[in-house]
Amino acid sequence: MQACASSTSYSNPTVYDIAFSFRDFEAEAAFLMEAHASVRQDPMKSFLEVGCGPARHTLLLAEAGIQECVGIDASSEMINYARETAQAMGLDDKVKFALADMTDPAGFHAALTEKVDGAAIMLGTLSHCLDNASAIQTLHNIAECVKVGGVLVVELGHPRDIFQGSFCSDGFVECWEVSESGEVDFAEDESDSEDDDQNEDPSPAKDELRVMVEYGREGDCFDVDRQILHRTVGMSLFDPDATLLSSNVETVQQRQFTLQEMDLLAKATGWEVASVWGDLSFDVPLDADEAYRMVVILKRN
Repeated sequence: MQACASSTSYSNPTVYDIAFSFRDFEAEAAFLMEAHASVRQDPMKSFLEVGCGPARHTLLLAEAGIQECVGIDASSEMINYARETAQAMGLDDKVKFALADMTDPAGFHAALTEKVDGAAIMLGTLSHCLDNASAIQTLHNIAECVKVGGVLVVELGHPRDIFQGSFCSDGFVECWEVSESGEVDFAEDESDSEDDDQNEDPSPAKDELRVMVEYGREGDCFDVDRQILHRTVGMSLFDPDATLLSSNVETVQQRQFTLQEMDLLAKATGWEVASVWGDLSFDVPLDADEAYRMVVILKRN
């Protein structure tokens, strides 16, 4: 995910990495390879992750044998963290990380010497492009780095939330507590967390740090004209004895995209929509009841 500001939860990579450690990154990396295979016959040999954050996808693809893997991010803290993780995994000679803003073409040119087969922009990172101009610039920058016929996977929020008015009602809140090993407890809303002792206080975990995440808060504003959600995001880090080590609460602006908007933006920047899914799985269509993401697979024209 692209950095929004220097003094945010995003500038603490350890906290951020734990907060999303419950995701099945191995399965997601496998999906990225399958997405490439669904569009191209030849195997993916090179990969670019835009707004890579801790770079879990990039590192796993390198570990899976992708020959050239590059991650870029606008946060120096995240880039340093990704490099340290790569070194710990023995992958520092197989991956490259570069400090670059996704809206700045110069950063892409500095990071890459050759065009890549596939790319991804995950975890709603494109939502930090708050207007069409920045979204177009970002997609154009990626297109300039991907070979003709290559693939871009874009993970976004599900457009159902826009059309059903979820953002315009109170209670659009997600809360979870997660350990370093990825063990997670979810609370659907504030009333659940008040009734569940596990979510009132961090559960002691054997020799593990834990992060409590608040993702949305009653009263968060949704700008209907610009389709921008002003989402409250809080992350609190606790040691194994439930002692608070750090806490950060901020408001993050996130542009919400529809599929038709993505289709137009793609056509304007050298892409075409190859397929659309409701999760990082080919078993979940966009209109499935269990769909909660919009995953757009784009092909480079």
